[in-house]
Amino acid sequence: MPRLDVRAFIMVAVMLPSVLVTLLLTGLFLSHHYDDLELAFKARLRAVARQLGTSAEFGIFSGNVAGLESLADAARQGEPNILGVAILDERGRLLASVGRLPQLSQEQLARLEEQLIDQPQSSTLLQPILRSVLAVDDVYGGVDAEVRPASTAIGHVLIEVSHHELDARRNRLLLIGGGIGLLGLLLGLTLALALARRIARPLQHMTEVVQRIGEGELPA
Repeated sequence: MPRLDVRAFIMVAVMLPSVLVTLLLTGLFLSHHYDDLELAFKARLRAVARQLGTSAEFGIFSGNVAGLESLADAARQGEPNILGVAILDERGRLLASVGRLPQLSQEQLARLEEQLIDQPQSSTLLQPILRSVLAVDDVYGGVDAEVRPASTAIGHVLIEVSHHELDARRNRLLLIGGGIGLLGLLLGLTLALALARRIARPLQHMTEVVQRIGEGELPA
């Protein structure tokens, strides 16, 4: 029994720091890569919305609804995770749409800044389309023309994207992190067993010698 007690104490003393360090490193690994996945997901969604907004600017100005429908359909076909795409005018009226669309308030549509609405299964991005103003300088002065965005929105791009791919990547990352953590725990357990055997044997021998001396059996 003393041998088991000593070995168990040594294993706990060795395993406890290993478990804590493994859990800490696994948590940091998952947290860091979860943030990277989230940032990449949002950056990709913004890139699609801005590209679509730039392409739809002339269609909104000219009232080419068929062209806007083609742009919305092309955006959805290019990204399998897109659930719905809509192009709205400056008053929030629907000009073109593909797929399903969430309902937004007039207050949200009236804002000029970008709005990202996260939901449990999807994310919706409302991206304003700002009128591009061509600032023409003196032709004879040799100054290049510069395109500057105006402060008024001529429309909005509305895109809803599913979290299916994002969740799948998170699950794969969780499996990888769990595998790394399990491997760390197995290594810690192996090290604890080896140290327990090396330390417990001399202690057990010393305990037996002390017991024999206490019983009157003096070594020769």
